Amino acid sequence: MKNQLDIQLMLSVFEKVRSHGLARDGKYELDGMRVSSDFDGYTAFFDYEQTSLTIGFHNQYQFNYANNEALEAFLDTANRIARNYR
Repeated sequence: MKNQLDIQLMLSVFEKVRSHGLARDGKYELDGMRVSSDFDGYTAFFDYEQTSLTIGFHNQYQFNYANNEALEAFLDTANRIARNYR
């Protein structure tokens, strides 16, 4: 996955989840995708089923996923949110 993640797309998804999702306990959830940020807003956290993504300062990112299918499900959901919400 290194250098293949579209950071701008994911930051757009982050904002769409915050805008259209349900807020609960400092996190927002939309279509199963949960997002949150650290106290200063420089780090964005994404969680979906068995996959998590952290995007930090200077667009550095770290994925954690159980298997390739879990990663694909995460990316499919992110793309669906990007397409279906304005």
